[in-house]
Amino acid sequence: MTELVTIIRETAEKPTEQLASIIIQRTKELGSLSLAVIYTIGHIFIAILCASLIFNASFNLAAIDAFIEPIVNGFWFYLLHKFFKNQFSDILLTVIYTVGHIMVATLCAAVIFNAPLNLAAVDAFIEPIINAFWFYLLHKIWKKTNS
Repeated sequence: MTELVTIIRETAEKPTEQLASIIIQRTKELGSLSLAVIYTIGHIFIAILCASLIFNASFNLAAIDAFIEPIVNGFWFYLLHKFFKNQFSDILLTVIYTVGHIMVATLCAAVIFNAPLNLAAVDAFIEPIINAFWFYLLHKIWKKTNS
């Protein structure tokens, strides 16, 4: 059984290491606009998943939310990264981003899903928290590969 666990662990780690290597290689010398595009693509996937689970929404409705809300937050990401990437610490930049993201997510959930505020608030906190980790990861990789 231990041998099987070792084989599974090695098999799982190799693709993860390859993916990390590809991400690091591709983020070298990316500008704020390219980084915001990468962020927005990941955000779309996260938004579909959250809307589907939280609102029990159809794929089509979740996709509408997943494109509108991340595009707005993609602009938010771009503005923060473009103008404040070197002025604030990584964690402060992430906190500022997350507060704005929560406001955008609440508004989108209330409008698109006609959701009550308590349910919109659940989505508005859960999804941005996941995206905050995504933002932080991308920004840290960008700083690591561009320093």
